[in-house]
Amino acid sequence: MKKLFILFLIFFPYFLFSQYEVSKVEADQWGHYVVSKYFPKDIDYGIENVEILSEHSNFTYYLYNIKPTGFILISGAKLLHPIIGYSWESDFNYPIAQPAVKSFLRQISKYVEKSNNIHPLWFSDCTKNAEKQYRAVAPLLFTKWDQGVYYNQFCPKDPAGPDDRCVTGCVATALAQVLNYFRWPLVGEGEYTDIDTTYGHLYVNYAEQHYSYNQMPIAANRENRQLAKLIYHIGVACDMHYGPDGSGMYNHKAAYAMKNFFRYDDSTKYLFRDESTLDWDSLLRSYLDQKIPLYYAGWSDTEYVSGHAFVLDGYQDTMVYHINWGWGGAYDGYFNINNLTPAGADFTHKHELIINMYPKGQYPVYCDNTDTLLTLDGTIDDGSGPLFDYLPNTHCSWLIKPFDSIQNIKLTFLKLDLPDPNDVIKIYEGDDNAGNIIATITGTNIPNTITVNGKSVFIEFISNDSVQGDGFLLSYSATLYNFCTPSLVQIVADSGVINDGSGIYNYHNNRICRWRITPENADNLLLTFNYFDIDSTDYLTIKSYDGSVNLELRGNSLPSPINISSFPINILFSSSKTYNAQGFELVFKPDINSIASYNDDSYLYPNPFNNFLNLKTDNDGQLFIYSPEGQLIYSQYFYSGNNIINTANWPAGICFVIFVSNDFVFSKKIVKLYE
Repeated sequence: MKKLFILFLIFFPYFLFSQYEVSKVEADQWGHYVVSKYFPKDIDYGIENVEILSEHSNFTYYLYNIKPTGFILISGAKLLHPIIGYSWESDFNYPIAQPAVKSFLRQISKYVEKSNNIHPLWFSDCTKNAEKQYRAVAPLLFTKWDQGVYYNQFCPKDPAGPDDRCVTGCVATALAQVLNYFRWPLVGEGEYTDIDTTYGHLYVNYAEQHYSYNQMPIAANRENRQLAKLIYHIGVACDMHYGPDGSGMYNHKAAYAMKNFFRYDDSTKYLFRDESTLDWDSLLRSYLDQKIPLYYAGWSDTEYVSGHAFVLDGYQDTMVYHINWGWGGAYDGYFNINNLTPAGADFTHKHELIINMYPKGQYPVYCDNTDTLLTLDGTIDDGSGPLFDYLPNTHCSWLIKPFDSIQNIKLTFLKLDLPDPNDVIKIYEGDDNAGNIIATITGTNIPNTITVNGKSVFIEFISNDSVQGDGFLLSYSATLYNFCTPSLVQIVADSGVINDGSGIYNYHNNRICRWRITPENADNLLLTFNYFDIDSTDYLTIKSYDGSVNLELRGNSLPSPINISSFPINILFSSSKTYNAQGFELVFKPDINSIASYNDDSYLYPNPFNNFLNLKTDNDGQLFIYSPEGQLIYSQYFYSGNNIINTANWPAGICFVIFVSNDFVFSKKIVKLYE
């Protein structure tokens, strides 16, 4: 009898919980219900497969992978609302990498243990409500910002972090996305020093800082200093405890920072769910209905040590809120935050948000005159922001002109509401409205992505005095020429020139370029550098076949000449994701001691030039002329003597000259004058 009682105690929790388990048939009904009711109708979404996952020993959930993109999470326990979350923006990658999502599901699993009542929706037929209309606010944020590389460019250095920096922290990334949404402030106020116990004094004079939201991208796929500066400045203001794997705020200082350093309303403050007598869901929806996104945080302990911040920026129905997790778009979607209040238990005291966070002062800042944008990626709006209509009789413009080897610039409209056909956006190729007009945009239908070939784009917005609308928001992104590629370049020659290909520009980030030199006749090669400027995070390696030469070079000091007699020679150039410099150029040629007669008596003149160039050389050789983008303009073999070159059809501007003979290499930068 005693043994039987012990067995009963062991298996009773299992029997107790088994009555709350959700069968696959029941879960399937809810999965199909979510697709039919909440997913957009303009794309044919369907369930691809289902997985049963677990975040705790007695809590499982059903993961429905959606095609072409998306997921649905259905509770495996009837103690909870059936719907945990869903998305058509992102897939659900498992194991879960995003800490806030992982914490969210783990908290749910803990709450299941405290509940003993079946949620009433499990007694209903969900299929009967599939066609019922519901209230909704579509996601307000377009940004998909993250915490690591590109975003953390100004965070404290730490070799254990992404790109040797600390991560930004969820608080800073969440707040930065809200500031970018309002496109405010343009200038900060005050100054502050965050004394970090690991990384020392972190100081920002906010009154001297200017924030250019037009030069911040929707998502960073390469360096963007404007974006990284904003996120770092928020982190300092919030006393961020920086770290290479995670950065957090433990003092609830975000609201204070917004009021005192970023010019938000004096009534900006925290609201804690357990201290509020307001209807929490009604409060959230009232802000979202006014198109005001909310900084939101949840904690997994009562000491407010382990928490996660994100942005609520939309909702569907009365139960699910759209969450931007601040993880580069991963897992963004609709989640039922009230599943943290299962029947029979209340865990909502660990929820908080910032309310009344609205720009203080003269807002919005309507567009005026011409704004010149120098970043490779950014966003442009009419200046009315997300809450107001644009002004009548507006005439303003933007010049997108980054200093780089631009192949084309792509424009993608994210929002468009110009109800009067006389209110137009004109897009020109070039630096002003004298260039070729590429497109004229009006109305409310989002056009396809517009590609403008060339190095610059001029955009003009003109409105009349009749009807105004919500305006527009567009993103731009420049496509760069490839200076060099990871494909191995095989060089079978006794002399030549190798460079990163960037010319007058800095080399590009996140590049790997490779060369292999196998000379035809030379027994020894001498490698010398014409110029050398490589960031400390990047490097150039030169290795001989026998390993007698094995160099890793960086910095801006010109390396000494290198003599190599073991072939082939392998050369590799690698650049990091965020930093760059002018690059390098090396000349290889037979060692002068191995050449019977060496003559470097070559001249190319005049410089600058118009329609003719003179080449004087005592050696036969091949002349190459390159554009700054690395495109070959001219190539011709010349014999020794005086040679006249017709340059009438060459483009005006800077050219790069390489003359290669059997005995030497001659390189020079020349300029063709504009007519």
